[in-house]
Amino acid sequence: MKQSLKMVIFDMDGTIFKSNIDWREVKKKLDISIGKTILEDIMSESTYNKEKIGILERIERKNTLETSPFNGFSKLFAGLKKKYIKTALITNNNLSNSNYLLNKFSLDFDIVVTREMKMWKPRPDAMKYVFEKLNISPKNTISIGDSDFDIISSIESGIGKIYIKRKGIRGIIEENGIFYFNNYNDLYESLLIALN
Repeated sequence: MKQSLKMVIFDMDGTIFKSNIDWREVKKKLDISIGKTILEDIMSESTYNKEKIGILERIERKNTLETSPFNGFSKLFAGLKKKYIKTALITNNNLSNSNYLLNKFSLDFDIVVTREMKMWKPRPDAMKYVFEKLNISPKNTISIGDSDFDIISSIESGIGKIYIKRKGIRGIIEENGIFYFNNYNDLYESLLIALN
């Protein structure tokens, strides 16, 4: 890893910041079509629904105003910056919420992709965009997320290593090529101590 890690791509909600949103309940409330993601169902050109978008944005904004980073995230982020490793944020949340949180907690990513760019996970488009913009190979990149969307988009874009935040994990557990963790201090040791 010492020679090869050049970039870390982060998800936002549930990965960097605590999230109290129950996405199953949100999908029910918005009456999302079976087999479609929320954004595909209410924000695509053919299905744009202003009323449902308003409901979604109110739910997300409430969570944004109440959230904070997970313990240990800031230490990891600062450590990556100190090692000159590029950082990217790819979120299906909107630009307003993303900017609010990044400014509030003084997080400076090299590149940020939000839903306004219409490259929604689980598609790999946003990751491919980041690789091209920063001229970094997916093989020299790891992704850190918390959902199946993050896993799918990472695999489909050829990411070298995938870390997923899950409750109840002690240390770092590898299953089928995916690394699961719950504590950013464990992740810090796994990533940054290996880079020393």
